[in-house]
Amino acid sequence: MFRKKRSRRLIYIIFFFVLIFSINRFFLPFSDMLRYSYSVILRPVFLSQEYLINPIKNIFAERKSRQELEKLVFKLSRMHDNLIAENINLRATVSYYDQIKEVLEFKRKYETENLHFCKILFKHINQNSHFVYIDKGFANGIENDMVAIYSNFLLGKIVETYKFYSKVLLVTDKSCKVSAYCELTGANGISEGINLLDQISLNRISHLEQVQVDDIVLSSGHGLVFPQGFALGKIVAVQKDELYNTVKVQPMFNIKNINYCFLLKKGDYKGYVNNIDKVEHLETSDNVDQSK
Repeated sequence: MFRKKRSRRLIYIIFFFVLIFSINRFFLPFSDMLRYSYSVILRPVFLSQEYLINPIKNIFAERKSRQELEKLVFKLSRMHDNLIAENINLRATVSYYDQIKEVLEFKRKYETENLHFCKILFKHINQNSHFVYIDKGFANGIENDMVAIYSNFLLGKIVETYKFYSKVLLVTDKSCKVSAYCELTGANGISEGINLLDQISLNRISHLEQVQVDDIVLSSGHGLVFPQGFALGKIVAVQKDELYNTVKVQPMFNIKNINYCFLLKKGDYKGYVNNIDKVEHLETSDNVDQSK
């Protein structure tokens, strides 16, 4: 049944083309007939060009354009990421310089070969103990009882050394004691930490000695560890007892804001003092020249 229908359709189609050909043959010249036949045959081709091939070309063109845009977006994204990374690097460099600027100025002013520049790795501050860890150990020549300093401030001393890091006991720790004196009055005592960041105690000062508020407390160098001349703090209160004055001292530094320090031995302090003398001599000479 299906084959019969198919045969009929084919016969109809053939009859249709024969009829058209006959009409063209009898009513049109042969050349016009051929032109007309070509037009009839080519029309579907032209229509396919418009409705099929051109849309396909447009799709491929759009796909190519999208791929180019994706490549451009990827390239711009990479440039953006690189610029952000460069900006972060520059900001980190500026931040690093700001953190070590005072330390570097100190080193330039009091240059000595025996200064060890260290980064503070970890800070332990609580009511029981005050200490920090630094990034230098005995592999770098660090020894126990070396002194940690920041600018002209005394931070503490090395109490434990390991191969690549060391422990620094801060002057604010209750077990850290430093021989000290008052700059203006010359009163001598012992600086002792009380496990507070904003206060240390200056003890063993005779009640016969004068002590002034706002006077600067300096290390005296009388002990075996700490050298002379580094600041511990400023006197904020004085309490007089029967035999001794109890003096409250505010430290000259806040360890929470310090990320770097120097280490030196007490014996190396001679070079440091000589450099201080040279600097003071130069500054005095400059002042004299200016006055002239």
